[in-house]
Amino acid sequence: MHRSLRYGSRLGEEVRVSVEQGRYHHGDLPAAMLSAVREIVREQGINAVTLRAAARRAGVSHAAPAHHFGDKVGLLTAFATEGCEMLRARLLAARDGAGEESALLVIGTAYVRFALDEPEHFAVMFRADYTRREDPTYRQAREGAFAVLLDTVREVREGHQAGGAAGDDADGDREAEQDVEQGTGEDALLCAATGAWSLVHGIATLWLDGNLDTRITDRSAEDTAAALMTTLAETLLEAAGGAPTSQ
Repeated sequence: MHRSLRYGSRLGEEVRVSVEQGRYHHGDLPAAMLSAVREIVREQGINAVTLRAAARRAGVSHAAPAHHFGDKVGLLTAFATEGCEMLRARLLAARDGAGEESALLVIGTAYVRFALDEPEHFAVMFRADYTRREDPTYRQAREGAFAVLLDTVREVREGHQAGGAAGDDADGDREAEQDVEQGTGEDALLCAATGAWSLVHGIATLWLDGNLDTRITDRSAEDTAAALMTTLAETLLEAAGGAPTSQ
């Protein structure tokens, strides 16, 4: 006996389950398992995720996914990897077409929007206690998402530093002194990007946990993120020797 059942979809690709002589065969078992993880996290929380629970929901024996993921941590690492890849795609899409002045603001609000749209992935993506940080695929996906933010900060700083290069010698001396105090090169960029990430990640986490002041949450998540990211961008541009965006 053979019949095909629609299981669900992931990223526009249909996942089908073939039932043959009482056994289940997934056309895309990893995708079906990750979809099951998402449902479990949404309904019961991260602690409820196990290989058996996800396999049961996906309609397969727990032995089959064990070959793909190894154990619960391997499964959650794959889920976190998928989330980081989704986040990178969202940030890149938001940055495309954004001007230099608004690029940091745009990807900051996109980060918060992603967290609110994909709370299940967001809950797992950066949890060291549920993932294998050394997994090369996960590390690459995680660093790839952060690289979008880092590259954007670099472009903003370099653009405003170039714009202020025509200043007089006194200004140049002052900026050189500031560079010594604040750090230059990749270290300074990394600090600025980490600050931006901390800000938007904190906004998203506080929002999802219901811990933001109601005077803030009366506005949309995007408006809240935009207001705070604007403040950060102005500080960043001032440090780079450019005029604040509010001027």
